[in-house]
Amino acid sequence: MLPIPDRDSEDYLMMATRKGMIKKTPLSDFINLRKSGLIAVNLRDEDALIGVQLTDGSREVMLATRRGKSIRFRESSVRSTGRASQGVRSIRLINNDEVVSMSAVEEDKQVLCISSHGYGKRTNVNEYRGQERGGKGVMVMNLTEKTGDLASMLMVDQDDELMIITDDGTIIRTPAGDIRECGRVTQGVRLMRVGEGSRIVDVDIAAPEDDEGIVDSVERPDAPEEEFSENNEPDEL
Repeated sequence: MLPIPDRDSEDYLMMATRKGMIKKTPLSDFINLRKSGLIAVNLRDEDALIGVQLTDGSREVMLATRRGKSIRFRESSVRSTGRASQGVRSIRLINNDEVVSMSAVEEDKQVLCISSHGYGKRTNVNEYRGQERGGKGVMVMNLTEKTGDLASMLMVDQDDELMIITDDGTIIRTPAGDIRECGRVTQGVRLMRVGEGSRIVDVDIAAPEDDEGIVDSVERPDAPEEEFSENNEPDEL
């Protein structure tokens, strides 16, 4: 679900899929919607849509994968196509990797990365250099068995309130400003203790308000904060 701006300039819907495809379609192609809906993207077998961004044709986008790789490129490298097209390759995936997040780059914000086992960090967006579309990308987070796979990557600023949600229905709320700033190839710090057999499935920005039943904390009082420094592993393949 996306809010649609009321303006005369041409806008686009940028769509990313799990198998590394990306496409850009004019928003005007979706004006006359039928009750049964319209085809927005032609998906290949076993592929799925994982994210949609509203863009103006001059933005940069960043995608992140489950195994901790990220790529940043200009949307102008993606040719505008019709609704029923498949699009083009966004990132070259290896070792059964898959795309989990897409964000439009905002230079005044930071990149938030959170792993499926509850580790996270904020990183300056300038640490993610621009690349050519279709490359292998660079490391976005140092993932281990302890951290789990990458669950989400999004653009935040210090005033944002975040909702972190697990697959067993647990939700915590935390200010983005409380999350430690770390380098691009670090693991970050523990933000949430995830129950055995569970994992974080989504992270999003929420309105700054108090909701009953939501834990307003990044960690239990009896759990010491864990921090990890950069390692010597290469950040590119």
